Amino acid sequence: MKPDGIEALYIYVNKEENIIDEVDFWKKIADENNLFTTIGSDFHSYGKNHIEIGLINTNINLDEIAKNNIIEKLLK
Repeated sequence: MKPDGIEALYIYVNKEENIIDEVDFWKKIADENNLFTTIGSDFHSYGKNHIEIGLINTNINLDEIAKNNIIEKLLK
């Protein structure tokens, strides 16, 4: 496969309320392979965790470098 991007900006909270943050790991893979990074907006239960669609459990903001990187990739 030759994907354009991967879901990298997602922080998972498991049933024990442990935060599993692999954002830096997936962003590195995306950067090394010139891929877009996306944010997940899915949820898997109506239980205590992930009760709202789009919940990512933290603030993730795009800085100017990230915005320019997206524009640069779109123009290629």
